Amino acid sequence: MRFRKKDFNTLAPFLACSFLLYFTNWMIMAFLPVFLKSISFSDSRIGIIIGIFSVSSLLMILPAGFLSDYLSPKKMAVFGASLFFIYTSGLYSVRDFYPLLGIALTGGFAHSILNITIYSLFLKVMGIELRGKKIAFYQVGAYLGFGGGPLIGGWIVHHYSFESLFLLASALSFFLIILSATLKDRPGIAFDFKDYKIELKDRKIFLLIVIILVYATHFGVEQTSLSLFMKDTLLFSGQRIGLVFFILGIWMAILAPIAGHSFDRSRNIIRILLIGLMASGLFQIATGYVSTFTELVFIRVLHTMGDALIILTISILTSEFFPVERLGGHSGVLHISRTVGIFLGNIGSGYTNELFDYNMSLIINGTYIFIFAVLVTGLVRKLFVLK
Repeated sequence: MRFRKKDFNTLAPFLACSFLLYFTNWMIMAFLPVFLKSISFSDSRIGIIIGIFSVSSLLMILPAGFLSDYLSPKKMAVFGASLFFIYTSGLYSVRDFYPLLGIALTGGFAHSILNITIYSLFLKVMGIELRGKKIAFYQVGAYLGFGGGPLIGGWIVHHYSFESLFLLASALSFFLIILSATLKDRPGIAFDFKDYKIELKDRKIFLLIVIILVYATHFGVEQTSLSLFMKDTLLFSGQRIGLVFFILGIWMAILAPIAGHSFDRSRNIIRILLIGLMASGLFQIATGYVSTFTELVFIRVLHTMGDALIILTISILTSEFFPVERLGGHSGVLHISRTVGIFLGNIGSGYTNELFDYNMSLIINGTYIFIFAVLVTGLVRKLFVLK
């Protein structure tokens, strides 16, 4: 079964917003540690600034989720995009540590509001047919943004400056404000915390929250360490760093629809999730041992294969386990788990990098995720049975 034209017209603006948000955010995040290093910040301060971004996201997640159920999600998205514009504009002009903490705080608020609102609104309007393909369609935008942002960012940093990078990010975030206003909206609901509380008591929900938290630590480690590992250990140029992200983003954009189609046909969510977790952990470890560009790309392709599978299954499980009208609040709870994991990865890898080389953060984190995947296999098989 294929998308109907009506479905495509409804969902395409979500893909565009997803692409633009991820493109702009990753264009910044791929080089933010390098930029902070260039203005003489220590590794621990770099970890703190990026960690503050994650903490501020954490503080805003539940309010954003609940408000996107109670108010107009489209208006929430426009508000989040406006904050994101303030964040990117601040990076263009601010250079001192404490003001940068405030800018990072604003960016975290903005990113959290946009992620929660756009994602939950998409799940609300997509319908129940072809869930795997539709969710993969949304994720294609994110993956293309994840790949294209660092590629363009690397080219700008190499030929121009970090100021030029942040100036482009400001322009794109302004356009995101306009694009957010084109999303299909959904009316709010009567608000009652008891409904959310009852639904969150389910054992399978708790397991999903724990899996998201543990898995998300690897995003924090990558944000803080991967670009520095490529620059300082492997001696890659900014352009080559950007090319790595571009290759991986294109690969994940190709893989997501294949995985989505596979789910729609087999509905074997358990196998897809477990393969993803083990592959992500194993090849995170292997990343720490590479020494050439070709080796890094090969290992990261295998690692991000696991990432694509996990991200798809988490989205499918979210749409399966929670009622449509409260997807905003519940998505907020799941994103809290994700953000806590990212923050722990940010801070932990920041201090690990000062004690060891950058590769050790990747090796330690990958080992942790792989062992966790083995330990929860039985519970996943028991609890993650779809209707």
